[in-house]
Amino acid sequence: MPTLSRYHALTAFGFCASVLLGFSAQAGQSVIYRWVDENGTIHYSDAPPDTSAQPADLPEITIVPARKNHPKNQQKNTDKKNDDSEEKNKQQTMRLSDIRLVRPKPEENLWGTGGTVTAEAAFSGRLPRGYAIRFVLDGKPLKPTRKKVYVIRDVIRGEHQLLAEVIALNTGKVVAKTPPVTFYLKQATVNMHNNG
Repeated sequence: MPTLSRYHALTAFGFCASVLLGFSAQAGQSVIYRWVDENGTIHYSDAPPDTSAQPADLPEITIVPARKNHPKNQQKNTDKKNDDSEEKNKQQTMRLSDIRLVRPKPEENLWGTGGTVTAEAAFSGRLPRGYAIRFVLDGKPLKPTRKKVYVIRDVIRGEHQLLAEVIALNTGKVVAKTPPVTFYLKQATVNMHNNG
């Protein structure tokens, strides 16, 4: 059997690899031929140079489609994260029961605000997703917000009651609320005296 030089072996290997790649792309549509030339070099080609070339006995190419690998614990971890998230959400909702109004203070007199009152609620933790704070002035619910501070405009002078509620946005259900706080909005008056 003729021996191949290292150069010829590498060349033959490179050629075979490219032919095999081309063969896999065509998925068996052509035949690969093998022959040995007068120098003892082995050649491969998809077109026989003469009748001495024989179809090459090459192993069948196996193509395995790639698939996404899911670790066994991934689904368990996802379920655990969902459970933890629901539990955390429930705990945060439960902490909302300590909601309180910090502004205005009970029986506070507000002077010279131009009819603007700043309401502020406080509670432990943060507001869970899907919930909002709704301030209620004199029995009238205001627009829900996710912020703890809310500026109420066009409040007339006099006695007012304010409370804050935490509501579920999808149902409107009140899950927690503060007791009402009474405050007084006063306007400064300027008495003009004629000194002359």
